[in-house]
Amino acid sequence: MLHFCWSISAFICSLSVLIIVHELGHFWVARCCGVQIDKLSIGLGPEIWSWHDKYGTQLAISAIPLGGYVKMLEINTDIVSSEPVNNRFNKAFNHKHIWQRAIIVAAGPICNFIFAMITYWMLFIIGIPNDPPIINSITPNSIVAQANILPGMEIKSVENVITPNWNAVRLQLLNNMDKHKITICVAPFGSQNIGTIETKVLNLNHYKLHEKNQDNVVALGLIPSDLRIEPIIDKVIAGTAADKAGLQAGDKIIEIDGQSISEWQPVIMKIKDNPGRKLTITIKRHNFLIKIVLTPDSQRLSQDTVEGFAGILPKITYLPLNKYQNLLTLDIFPALLQAIQHTWQIMRLTVSMLIHLINGDITFDTLHGPISIANSAGISAEYGFRPFLMFLALISINVGIINLFPLPILDGGHLLFLIIEKVKGSPISPKLQEYSYYISAILLALFMCISLINDISRL
Repeated sequence: MLHFCWSISAFICSLSVLIIVHELGHFWVARCCGVQIDKLSIGLGPEIWSWHDKYGTQLAISAIPLGGYVKMLEINTDIVSSEPVNNRFNKAFNHKHIWQRAIIVAAGPICNFIFAMITYWMLFIIGIPNDPPIINSITPNSIVAQANILPGMEIKSVENVITPNWNAVRLQLLNNMDKHKITICVAPFGSQNIGTIETKVLNLNHYKLHEKNQDNVVALGLIPSDLRIEPIIDKVIAGTAADKAGLQAGDKIIEIDGQSISEWQPVIMKIKDNPGRKLTITIKRHNFLIKIVLTPDSQRLSQDTVEGFAGILPKITYLPLNKYQNLLTLDIFPALLQAIQHTWQIMRLTVSMLIHLINGDITFDTLHGPISIANSAGISAEYGFRPFLMFLALISINVGIINLFPLPILDGGHLLFLIIEKVKGSPISPKLQEYSYYISAILLALFMCISLINDISRL
């Protein structure tokens, strides 16, 4: 109960900060462009508190912390008069030049990106927890194992981009998953001799994103020093051998064919080495020991290579501290450059993942909703001030990108309407705009429902 309350508090705090940043972006740029702002609301629904500033703008805090809005003056009637144009007419949003309206609309997402960059900048100056990418162990027969990479090595770069920590490794791997091969450079941990650096190539011809819903580093066969992978099933993929055998999420694997199991690697090795052969698995479920017969599916990797596949994913625990961890601090200007680069990498990664989702390369069950975000907010806040700020910056980037989706109900949809208006020389008809708002609202609600169902299924 305490963790639940803590997670909700951290979630509301995070969301409130990001809403304020986003809406203040619209608010400030609109005011700079001379638009009259009738109301700025942080939150939706009934008002809790409100106040009018000297410009007559109502500043309000509303009850539901799931959004906000800036209400600007719009005059939809044409003024036909020989008299000077009314001052209110000049202050109406819809009568401003098209480039001014575009800047006002884009200001919200841009402020989310700037907020993330400034947050990372501050973190790199005061010091950010840094986990050097030391390989603790390697999953047998994995993509990494086939590249002849050894435990104890440190990953120096991925596709010629320096990787000082595991987060950088994950980002670069995800940003290059479209390629058939990824080049990485490794060296013995602590070695400063450039002659000890070895170049290795990861062959991704048989790597499938939609089958790897967890850590991409682990999926490739790398076990970082900050991970603990117990033989506990976190997810069973529907329709696979594990599903047919009756394995369930939460089952702890105790034995396979009489061999005692204490970690996840032997589980994977046994399954891969026994395609189509029966395995007797002893599991612990709700304090009861149960024997299950599993026959791994045969998965052909090449003309001569077949391996077993069961369709189970492990429960991964990230350790808050490990013996290699240090505090990475940078001077002001190097920190700024690193913050810009880091923000850009996450933006690229987010867009890439969304494209994979739309194309069907990633399944919709990877979507996370408010429950997962609230849980992540609570966990990051429990770990301390720095992890919470890192979480806040990451979510801010995601909020900015999602708002740029070309859905009429979002900022990206408004920008699309402005582009169409510029091309055709006149605004889209109010009727068409109204229909498009309804359709986009339904699509957005559908995505929210899917993510919420996913959240509930993970509980």
